[in-house]
Amino acid sequence: MFQTESVGGALGGNVLAIIWQLIARYRARMWLAILFGTLSALTTILPAVGAGFMVGALLDGDRVTAALWAGSMIVGAALMIVLFTISTSISHLIAADVQADQRQIIGDKLKRVPLGFFTRFSAMDLRRVLIDDVEKLEDGVAHLIPEITAAYVGPVALLVIMAAVDWRMALAALVPTVLGFIFMMIVMRDGVEVTNRYHKLQANIATTMGEVVKVIPVVKTYDNSGSALIRAHQAIADFQDLITDWIDRAVVPANWFFLFATSNLLVLTPLSIYLLDIDGTDLPTVTFFHLAAMSLALLIAGLFGISNRTRQQEGVIARWQSLMAYPEQEVATTGDGPDGSDIVFSNVSFRYDRALVLDDVSFDVKAGTSLALVGPSGSGKTTIGRLLARFWDVGDGKITIGGRDIRAIPPHRLAESLSFVFQDIFLFSRSVRDNILIGRPDATEEELLQAARAARVDEFVSRLPKGYDTVVDGSLSLSVGQKQRISIARALLRNAPILVLDEATAYNDPENERELQGAIAALTAGKTLIVIAHRLSTIRHCDNIIFLDSGRIREEGTHAQLLALDGGYAAQWRTHMAAREFSLRNRQAGGDAS
Repeated sequence: MFQTESVGGALGGNVLAIIWQLIARYRARMWLAILFGTLSALTTILPAVGAGFMVGALLDGDRVTAALWAGSMIVGAALMIVLFTISTSISHLIAADVQADQRQIIGDKLKRVPLGFFTRFSAMDLRRVLIDDVEKLEDGVAHLIPEITAAYVGPVALLVIMAAVDWRMALAALVPTVLGFIFMMIVMRDGVEVTNRYHKLQANIATTMGEVVKVIPVVKTYDNSGSALIRAHQAIADFQDLITDWIDRAVVPANWFFLFATSNLLVLTPLSIYLLDIDGTDLPTVTFFHLAAMSLALLIAGLFGISNRTRQQEGVIARWQSLMAYPEQEVATTGDGPDGSDIVFSNVSFRYDRALVLDDVSFDVKAGTSLALVGPSGSGKTTIGRLLARFWDVGDGKITIGGRDIRAIPPHRLAESLSFVFQDIFLFSRSVRDNILIGRPDATEEELLQAARAARVDEFVSRLPKGYDTVVDGSLSLSVGQKQRISIARALLRNAPILVLDEATAYNDPENERELQGAIAALTAGKTLIVIAHRLSTIRHCDNIIFLDSGRIREEGTHAQLLALDGGYAAQWRTHMAAREFSLRNRQAGGDAS
């Protein structure tokens, strides 16, 4: 998940200053929005002034003048609305432009980050920044920037006018609001921290529930204990606990603030009655102050909304900065592809989040030969495959294909040389045909069908409602093996000289494994092959096998040679064969029982 902290933490500067930087192209228009917004705030005094003069005219018996002042109150209120509408219209147009700019900027950034970025951050994380946060940025641009000036200028101007008329009643109108601010600051000392936790847990629960929805079919089929939902239940429980804490430390103090801020008439009214009786203050002045005090309370209460909006924008900007600060990958823009398909890892070391994943790894794969990578979970097998595709760049050493450092090969040339069949299969919500054509969009229909037949896709596609035009979505239930065959067909169609199979048969049942192995045999013919192995029985015929542990090469040789060593590979082979024999006995016992 992208980092989310307050301005005092992750943000490189004040949130308002950063938003101001984002609107650099539109500042002239924003100044207009600020001007009209400030004028709108200043016109809030007009109804109070008009009311005071209207009461004075009525006391003098001048109904015509009173009517004119009443009309001025209406005009003043209308002017306030018109000025505010102009301000917010301008700022919303700017916000739409800024949102479009930011989506383009984020899109360009995502083109420059290494592929490993997309394994670190989930689709939900990216969706939140690219869609949700950009939508929330509209509030910062359209409201926070133009309204914050008015939010401070309006109350100050109103207080100055009130103090010029009668400083005593101006003070009476201000005291409850000041007390409200003091009370809120005392009680809400931890409110910012709680609010930040609230927004963070809100994001966590959205991500968790999105994951739960994806795995519901699997949970309902296999997980009768409900263990897969424990994390979701815990996220909801944590959120409920935080809501209670948030209400106590943030919502309740906010309500007390609003109560204090809008209760200035409780102080002003007794004072004004006293001044009317003792000091000779006139009724028009008292009328003006009562209406002005209500306007002042509403304007100052609006500052609390500004504070909340600022805090929300802090999270938005923090995640944006976290994304924009992500290291970019330097790529070659010119040059040829590799001259051949032989692969060499030379003293390669790699760290992921400071943890050493590969430590001085060296090996080579001759063109047209096969290499299997074997080892316990976390040994670095998958990392080797991903480094070959430049998911990340090596920390030390180098990787060459056809004698060329892969960092010097343009990305599109490197992509032409490699095909991957990943453990985590991703199919787009498009037709089976479109999913296969991702391998080579310009392929002919006959080439597509040849790849599909070789991958055994045709064996199940014929049973689908619309054949190859059937859309792969939530309504279509494909087995893991069927999805893997589509992935293999995609790689077959690409026909790259180097193929990396990342545990392609790890989750297949034995019935599907035979078909899948046939598809893989067609795919690997004549290729330089790297297999990241899970089922050792599928790789014993590879030309070379490397056994990894803790990021280092511990053993290397053929299947027979490694068994003769009687080391880590041999131990893993014995475990694999014992598990295979146990599974076979269980199937035979089940068949006898039936």
